[in-house]
Amino acid sequence: MSFLNKIFHRKKAAQPIPEPPPSKLIDKISNWMVKGMIDCCFYNDFSSIGTGSPEEIQAAFGNLISQYHDACKSEHMKQYVRLSASIKTIEFQWQTVNLIAEILKERFCESAAKYLRELYPLYPFTQETFEHDLGMVGKGEIANQIKYERLNTELEKLEKGLKKDEHLNTQQKHENFINRLFEINKYEGVKYDINTMSVLELAIAENRLSKYIEDLNDQIKKNGSVN
Repeated sequence: MSFLNKIFHRKKAAQPIPEPPPSKLIDKISNWMVKGMIDCCFYNDFSSIGTGSPEEIQAAFGNLISQYHDACKSEHMKQYVRLSASIKTIEFQWQTVNLIAEILKERFCESAAKYLRELYPLYPFTQETFEHDLGMVGKGEIANQIKYERLNTELEKLEKGLKKDEHLNTQQKHENFINRLFEINKYEGVKYDINTMSVLELAIAENRLSKYIEDLNDQIKKNGSVN
């Protein structure tokens, strides 16, 4: 992903900046459906979390993901979720800064500049300096780019431990997630619906399936077969 991609190369007609709606965000995984988590983690669609400022939505997403991996007892799953969340946080920040940069190109907006100051406190982001400051921020994002690539490499290695596919696109990752849900459905003897199953229920079911698999493996190691 390139940072601040072509932000100074396109011109659009200036448009009035609407007032943001009042914040209304989900803060518990018991109220967040699995379908919403899929949309966030695989398709960068955060609408299931609710409405709020970009930083509020990012914070809410991080909180929900943190609750999920805390509820999961599987260390493998926790690591997978942590890496995915870290990657999405960086992507979300880049997307937000690009959007704000587009706004500031056409008309200076103090609330947008304030958000950038909070992200990058070393720069003033005034009407006179914001273009220069954005350029400096872009150069400074090299470290974040390196971190982003490292996190993706670690995630790919983790995914190879589950499946031997060397390169998984978004659709394949989604399919892997759904296949895991099918395994849960089979073990539980029920059919969970991603539209009505909460993320908390998913974590609990994931723990039960993981414990069952661990017990089977222990039995095989001890007895050489499953009784």
